[in-house]
Amino acid sequence: TNARGATREIRVKTDAIFVAAGLGEPTYGFEIEGSRAQRVFDETKDKKGFKKILTTLEAFRALSDRREAKQSPGETMVICGGGNSADTLIEFIGSVFQGENPRVRDVTKIYIVSEADLSSRPRYAQISDLKPRNGRGNLIELVRARVADAGFDPSSKIDADPMKRGVVLYDRAGNQIKNDGGEVIVANTAIAATGFRPMLDRVLQPIIQGARLKSEGVDDPLEPITLPTNPDVAVADTLVADPSIVFLGTASRPRFQSVSKLGQLPAEAREALLRNGAENAVAIGFRAPDTQAAVNIWLNQQRIGVTGRDLRTERPQIPVVGELRKGAMQRMPLRPIDARIGVPDHVENDRALLSSLITYEIGNRVGAIDRFTGTFDFKISLAGTDEIEVEFQDTATTGISSQLFELVTRAFSDRDIQEYVTAMIGKRRRNKVLSCTLAFLNGNIDPKNTVIE
Repeated sequence: TNARGATREIRVKTDAIFVAAGLGEPTYGFEIEGSRAQRVFDETKDKKGFKKILTTLEAFRALSDRREAKQSPGETMVICGGGNSADTLIEFIGSVFQGENPRVRDVTKIYIVSEADLSSRPRYAQISDLKPRNGRGNLIELVRARVADAGFDPSSKIDADPMKRGVVLYDRAGNQIKNDGGEVIVANTAIAATGFRPMLDRVLQPIIQGARLKSEGVDDPLEPITLPTNPDVAVADTLVADPSIVFLGTASRPRFQSVSKLGQLPAEAREALLRNGAENAVAIGFRAPDTQAAVNIWLNQQRIGVTGRDLRTERPQIPVVGELRKGAMQRMPLRPIDARIGVPDHVENDRALLSSLITYEIGNRVGAIDRFTGTFDFKISLAGTDEIEVEFQDTATTGISSQLFELVTRAFSDRDIQEYVTAMIGKRRRNKVLSCTLAFLNGNIDPKNTVIE
């Protein structure tokens, strides 16, 4: 899926796969099917307002989304979980209280229901300002429990508006979770800050399953890649049955509990990691050296050979010099553009990006049989509101071949290229045309000098 939301299927044949993504999805901490929470979802899914039960990412979106009117989470909020997801959410809520979202000021109590302590990492210092202190109850209260389900408050009216009903939490024994005062916690909304479920097994299931079948007698399909200088220090993982598949970074096991691995770190770095917890190795940047070492080790262990090929034989060999002279022109219909997509607003240099697109689109489809070195110039403009016009502008004695001109016009028929062309032209106040210089060097596209401006 590209930056504008369009989806294309790409199939790549490769000699190795480096998996460097955590590939996780947010979870609720318990199974939804057959739970009390499922009834809450079913009865509120079409209702407007702050969700009754939601994940951390959904909470971030609800509290920060600028596209829609912000909804109030109510007076009492529960955050279930005590890991980094909960810490980050509390930190964010603390900043929101400073005025970014006035609706969050409705909140008078936040319960953190967790069996673990909250983080003591310096970046979460703001959390301490929200905790109870000096014997005075404050906004946040920690309740020692593990949430195993959540449902509507049974004491509320069953026929009431489900968005106005409270939510209660249940522990693993099926009991309602109470605060330190012995009162059942009834919240307006419950946020499951319980982290992410790894998706590696699901995404790579055919590969991993195949590896398990081949590795009879091996319980773990993964084996560590270790330092040549110290076999007790692992920096990545690879499949037992297929070492061409390597898991790097967050996709691999950190193993910072290993004494040998900790011993490889400088003293200050080791102390920081021990102080902040091994689970935070990613956040404080300790996996980057692992990844670099793993790639170098893997490459040095492989016998990699690239067959020499003349790439020109894989592209159509056509004459680029030909009979068409200045003024040769072709119009193509503008392909429909989804108004919701458009050109991403984070693209800072349309000129460089569009030049690269044209270079790629034409360069992969042509090799000059006449080994031409030189340039061809074109004028690109819009003909009305439904056509794009490409006109050959070269004033030299050399003309352009009909085959090359056809490839150029075909490139400007591409939907993505048309989007950037129309965006660039639309930004111009007066001369609403673009110039395209197509450069060749010894029969191949010259990317350095091929440009649209």
